Amino acid sequence: MRIPMQHDHFGYRFLQRVSSTKLHPGWDLNFGNTPNADLGLPVYPMTDGEVVYAEATGNAWGNLMVVYHPNTKNWTRYGHLQKMNYKLGDKVQITDILATCGKSGTSSAHLHWDLIIKKLSNWQKYTTNMSKEQVLEYYADGIEYVNNYKPPHDRDPLLEVCEKYNSNTWGFVEELGEKMIITPEQKTEAQNYLHLANEVLRR
Repeated sequence: MRIPMQHDHFGYRFLQRVSSTKLHPGWDLNFGNTPNADLGLPVYPMTDGEVVYAEATGNAWGNLMVVYHPNTKNWTRYGHLQKMNYKLGDKVQITDILATCGKSGTSSAHLHWDLIIKKLSNWQKYTTNMSKEQVLEYYADGIEYVNNYKPPHDRDPLLEVCEKYNSNTWGFVEELGEKMIITPEQKTEAQNYLHLANEVLRR
């Protein structure tokens, strides 16, 4: 999981008011001390996914890409790109250079990036006349999401085994032995902790 471009300051921020009728749905990422210092910087996907939109819009979005992330079941949108390196249907990994930062559709280079949590009917859709509550139905704070994300495999292996087997003592002990690398003698002792582990799950 990553923020998609090197940056040292921001333009518009998440939910910042752009005009009397619009809230900003994402983050404008900038780098450098001059307006176009970040022109051509690599843009990476937030995480692995599939390109579901890649078009030169001809409007304020400029070159626009959207990536669907099946592992997290959300989408990320990247606007004002200079060069788009992938097309509709391509699979991308977190280490791939998805595109480069540009200024298409705008006056100075920056990356518009937002995190979409509910599929939009039109990938060019903006927040015109949407309330804050309506915006939050479709968008989330991408920077907060990346910084707080914990992959499923970071979970306590003991709780994973407990959830799978619940009161199936033998299955619990066998798999616990594999995950925790305990000896056959310790398996017997582990049975004594089964009820305690199930209590943890009920809290």
